[in-house]
Amino acid sequence: MTVVGSKLYALFYVNKGSGYATYYDSVVARFAISARGTLTYDNAYVTVGKNSFTLDLYDNKLYVCSLGGMQNAGSGNADTNLCIVDLANFTQGGVTKVTLSNPTQKGDFRDISILDANNVYIFAGHYDSGFAKLVGSVYHTTIADITAPANWTEVVAVNDPGYLWGIHADGSRLWFVKGTPIAVYDGTPTTAVTASRTFSITEMSDYTGGNLNSACFIAPSIPATRGLNLAVASKSLASHIRLAKEARELAEKAKK
Repeated sequence: MTVVGSKLYALFYVNKGSGYATYYDSVVARFAISARGTLTYDNAYVTVGKNSFTLDLYDNKLYVCSLGGMQNAGSGNADTNLCIVDLANFTQGGVTKVTLSNPTQKGDFRDISILDANNVYIFAGHYDSGFAKLVGSVYHTTIADITAPANWTEVVAVNDPGYLWGIHADGSRLWFVKGTPIAVYDGTPTTAVTASRTFSITEMSDYTGGNLNSACFIAPSIPATRGLNLAVASKSLASHIRLAKEARELAEKAKK
């Protein structure tokens, strides 16, 4: 959910039954928030991609990553996309879809982090044939080029095990929840970089066989401290938990 002024926008993904095989277009619905805090459906909604899970707000637009279907072993989904929903024109005509030229190879849209108009990070990838590793890339682009994937620059190549994935740029660092470890990249990288620090599972817990289940980035109360200009937005990976759970279950089934 995302609140903009007196409106609340909620994302609903739609799948058939309780399995992972069949998904329909997701829905972003708008609700009015009264002065007393009650919600009333605004009789307004738009549809976005299949199996959607992000609702990032930037410059009065919502950015919705959609896997395009279930998480597959060995390839991405042909229907994966990034939907940009213009809140100033909250109709189906105000939805722009960004697609990849070769999604089955490049993978599904898995996350987005927008720092400013000049620094946008997009993560795309898919699991290998046995769900042992996720293969993909974190790209850098701009708002102007967000609809032109051919102009994006790969900053991090991914070929790692794990189930929880997410990115967050705070203006000082790019954080990458990379399956089980968390990798940190200094600054706002625009070309290929290596991590300046990686937090392993044993540095975050005392269980060597553990997996990350969620993560949350909390913005500082004072955005500029000690000369660092940090983004004021917090970010939770709560919506990514479902994907992590599903991927772990699919990986266990693949072993049988």
